[in-house]
Amino acid sequence: IAGEYQLPFYKLSAIDLISDFKKTSEEKVKNIFNEIHKFDTAIFLIDDIDSILAGSADLSSLARQEERRLVSQLCDCMDDTASRFPKILVFLTTSNISVVDSSLRRPGRFEYEIGISMPDEKTRAKMLTIMTHNFILDQDINLDKIARLTPGYVAGDLLACVREAALISLER
Repeated sequence: IAGEYQLPFYKLSAIDLISDFKKTSEEKVKNIFNEIHKFDTAIFLIDDIDSILAGSADLSSLARQEERRLVSQLCDCMDDTASRFPKILVFLTTSNISVVDSSLRRPGRFEYEIGISMPDEKTRAKMLTIMTHNFILDQDINLDKIARLTPGYVAGDLLACVREAALISLER
């Protein structure tokens, strides 16, 4: 989307929001959103939000408190962004929606939840075709067969296979 409309695109892994020795998680979230607010229009993606939201059953009391503070700060920053910077779009990705705090998922913060299912065999074959379009493939390489043999694979898994195969072919 950002490339299509030539918008600034800001992406970070959710793990980058976790506190370090220099800053608390809340400070990091505030600083990141302040950077994004320098743009009139932008797209901001926080990838793998579930990696920092383990669910309270899996956390110590101290970690639960930090998670709550982080979620609260994230909600505050998102509300501020929505009210003062309506042309900045914020996206979160997760592979486990069940651990994402309901306060983040409420209407007004995220208007849409888009589920992306596992690719079927036909889709995996198309993905492999796209991923290998710049490669010279041996005649015995059958992308449809590879797609059939890779149920449960997602784009990242297929790309890892393609890269591994390319490295192996370079070694020969």
